[in-house]
Amino acid sequence: MTQDDRRAATAKHWGLADYSGLARRLEPAADALVNAVAPKPGDRVLDVAAGTGNVAVRAVARGAQVTACDIAPRMVQLGRERTGPEVQWFEADVENLPLPDATLDVALSAFGLIFAPRPEVALAQLRRVLVPGGRLALTAWTADGCIAERARIVKEFVPPIQPLPTH
Repeated sequence: MTQDDRRAATAKHWGLADYSGLARRLEPAADALVNAVAPKPGDRVLDVAAGTGNVAVRAVARGAQVTACDIAPRMVQLGRERTGPEVQWFEADVENLPLPDATLDVALSAFGLIFAPRPEVALAQLRRVLVPGGRLALTAWTADGCIAERARIVKEFVPPIQPLPTH
């Protein structure tokens, strides 16, 4: 399976359901994330793997210039419907962000970035698009919680993703 095949399968998977109910349940985490980083009016903020835009909504409320992206076209559609024109939305894989270098002040992700299959690639992309001194913050499930247990069980039965050739 190529990286493009994985990307397409991931986009399809995340677009199969309506996560609006889950997004509502995760709003306190988005509040805490945005409050911790405290974007200022005019800050250029990216909500990466944004889902329906929990973080984007909160960053806009603080006066930030917000862009949001998700790998799933359906999530981008739901996010646009939710946030309206105050947030610029686009489809993108966090491992291949179509943004110029050093153009963002803040990159945030609430329970999205943690699903990147190659976190080192995703983090390198975010570092690339952040200005020097830019801020990155994210939420993640704890190592001893129910999501970690689910991941352990899946790992037991699903073979690991093989690295792609680097040539």
